Amino acid sequence: MKRPLRFLRAWLRDLVQSPVYFGEAPRRRLGVPAANTSRQSALGAFPEHLEVRTLLAGVAELEPNNSIGAATALTLTNDPADTGMYTAYGMGTQSPATSGNLWSDPDYWSFTALAGDVVAVTVATPTTSVDPYVELRNSADGVLASDNNSGADGDAFISTFTIASSGTYVVRVGKESASTVAGEYQLRIDVARGINIETDAQYANDSIAGADQIRLTQGAPRQVVGDVSGSIMAAEGSNTDEDFFSLGRLAAGNTVNLTTVLPAISSLGGRVRLVNSAGAAVTDTDGNTNKGAFTGTIAA
Repeated sequence: MKRPLRFLRAWLRDLVQSPVYFGEAPRRRLGVPAANTSRQSALGAFPEHLEVRTLLAGVAELEPNNSIGAATALTLTNDPADTGMYTAYGMGTQSPATSGNLWSDPDYWSFTALAGDVVAVTVATPTTSVDPYVELRNSADGVLASDNNSGADGDAFISTFTIASSGTYVVRVGKESASTVAGEYQLRIDVARGINIETDAQYANDSIAGADQIRLTQGAPRQVVGDVSGSIMAAEGSNTDEDFFSLGRLAAGNTVNLTTVLPAISSLGGRVRLVNSAGAAVTDTDGNTNKGAFTGTIAA
């Protein structure tokens, strides 16, 4: 499953353009998520060792919730505060699990969103063998997006969907048609409001070539800033999750500051690195590469 959100904040001084790659690396994994010029750099946080996580806070489904009118309501919480990221958690059960039927137990969950919000939906099964299927639906019960296996280890994950109009939206959880395995699942809804969010279906941003672009805006004089939100998924086989983000083109002499911010329930021990377009690391001024922050200057 995907770990709780963490944020990368980048401050670039004397910036000409930059690409950034963001990833992470595991320390003790127990499981639970550019232009090609010589001046380009990418930033990365590398996979870290995580622990299997049961959601620390979540709303239990209220059965019967098998119709849009009976949807279990979720409230989005701004966490970390003042970041533009909103998250809600739910815990439900797929039972019965009838062969040949996606919706032998359709579970509806509702939340509110604003026009322009970017939504990600994760259905994870860290403690069961349920094979989840998920849909994002509008208030008229029309399907907007769906998925069955884009998350870690074949779980369901709708990576990003942009909301067209403000209102109530619904997540419907089922299971793969052929599956007969009943059990619990964990639901997480992430809403990015005015900030960047990663695109990571099937580990899509796990390389420099797949890096997500960070929108940078003017900060103090001779400085631009940008925020991005992402999650570290559990490993899938031998593949661990690293998230890459592009800063664009950097010039010699640019100073880059990177920091990470975790939500209250996260125990993620992230690592952040800045690399160039060839994957070579830029030197961190304090020499410590095993932390969630970075400061360095682009060499000539």
